[in-house]
Amino acid sequence: PAALLGNERAARQGHAGAQFSMARYLDGLRPAFKDLPRRAEYLAMATAQHISHFAAIEELGTMYFDGEIPTPDAETRYKEAVRLFKFDIETRSALYSYTQLGRCYLRGLGVPADRGEAERLWRHAVIKNDDEEAAEELQSNGMEVPEYVGD
Repeated sequence: PAALLGNERAARQGHAGAQFSMARYLDGLRPAFKDLPRRAEYLAMATAQHISHFAAIEELGTMYFDGEIPTPDAETRYKEAVRLFKFDIETRSALYSYTQLGRCYLRGLGVPADRGEAERLWRHAVIKNDDEEAAEELQSNGMEVPEYVGD
């Protein structure tokens, strides 16, 4: 479509919003347009600009975590996911990155296994955002689920 071409042109010219929009367009929700390598490329472009109000960092980290971006080995893949989740937490306190990073710590993926750190991250996501996935992780791992407090 013409709108897609205009968005792609703007993305290639460095417009972070267009880069993020292109990544979202290529995410696979519309199977005809699924292109994970190009999606990763656009997310990386937006992330490189340190656009903290976009979820580009979180989504790129999740792509590494899910194995959607080729890496030499699993350890490299998870270390990159961890680096991105930590960066996302530092730059915009992204709560889903807390949930994903907790999964890495529980399973020792890209970081040394640390059940206590996983619990701390998931508790934060529940307390601050009522994150259902974090609550499920806590519950399924025999950890107490705290009450949602909000900001």
